[in-house]
Amino acid sequence: MTRVAQKTPFRTFLILATLTTTGWSLTGCNDEGSVQTPTPTPSSTEQATTGKTDVKEVAGSTPTTPTTTQQAPKRTGGAMLYMENPRVDFGPVADYETRTAKIRFVNTGDQVLDVSRVQPTCGCTTTALTQKLFAPGEGTEIELTFKPKGSGKQTKLVKVHTNDPINPVQTIEIKADVTATVSANPKSLSFGLIPLNAGGSGKVTIMAQNDNYEPTQVVISGQLKQYAESVITQTTPPGAKKRSWTINVTTKPNIPWGWHTGSLLIKGDTKIPSTGETRPHSLTVGMNANVQGDLRASDSMFRLMILNTDQQFTKKVRLSRADGTPFTIQSATVKNGRPANMAVAIVPDSKSNGSAYELILSGTTGSTNSSVLGQVDVVTDIPGEEEISLRIAGSIRKR
Repeated sequence: MTRVAQKTPFRTFLILATLTTTGWSLTGCNDEGSVQTPTPTPSSTEQATTGKTDVKEVAGSTPTTPTTTQQAPKRTGGAMLYMENPRVDFGPVADYETRTAKIRFVNTGDQVLDVSRVQPTCGCTTTALTQKLFAPGEGTEIELTFKPKGSGKQTKLVKVHTNDPINPVQTIEIKADVTATVSANPKSLSFGLIPLNAGGSGKVTIMAQNDNYEPTQVVISGQLKQYAESVITQTTPPGAKKRSWTINVTTKPNIPWGWHTGSLLIKGDTKIPSTGETRPHSLTVGMNANVQGDLRASDSMFRLMILNTDQQFTKKVRLSRADGTPFTIQSATVKNGRPANMAVAIVPDSKSNGSAYELILSGTTGSTNSSVLGQVDVVTDIPGEEEISLRIAGSIRKR
């Protein structure tokens, strides 16, 4: 663990904008962008011209709300959520910054509007709405807080669910061009196949995109926390324009047989030249290790991926001995399984002369969305590998 700087509080910039429109929709949200769906055509009583309002950073002043000269469409026979332009464009944003905006809406129908849910579609955006019911002509603001993840041009979505009979789900679009403070290579560290009782090693290089960045600490988390160690060293080549560091990661020889995951949390500070303030920054690099010995597996975990609800499933893993000599699997048991009905069968490979078996995991998913968890504990007669475990992982999603 390395500490090279002391953190001080940082200032949050507040950006407010008022935006409204008739219904349109975008779906999908990730760090690479989003997928656009067709724009529904408003009815004749809802035709309105909409435009785009950019949100600029206003430091040290009171944000103002843009005004509009557009006439809000009205509807009879139901509630109507009206947002003239539900789009926020933050423009360039550093990945350590937090940006906020407010989207104003009004009920232009003739019945009470019920806002049942405001749903961000990614973890980088949070929302706040203190009121749910709005009389005709009444409205308020949805507060948005954007904390960027990743880098590059991004589109994030917030879905607003109401009792509007024509457009029950409308979407707020948030755009930003996120600049990374530091990049990592590789973005995910795989140790590959590590021989049992030997340990392994790998490295990650981080490069500062911001001249005022300094790493302060590297923390290992997850299953690899107790089996791995890291050392960070500055390795900027002479004459290089950007500074770089190498993080060497080693796994201990006592890491057990099986599949192990974890992450490197790289903490750092960035100094803002214009203000002298220091802001914290963090970068996460995923890690995995596959540890096997004389006993080899086609996969050292049961990867069930995404299963449908109310579905029967099976998954096979082949276990064999590296040198081809016969061995015995004395038992295989599901432990802490979810769903609880999972069971495992041991099937010898008749062509292997006792040197290979198939473990067949089976079960039935429930009727609700959930994770599939647990492990299969295997007892063998192989010296040093008498007890091994294969993790079970997957998810249940209604399709």
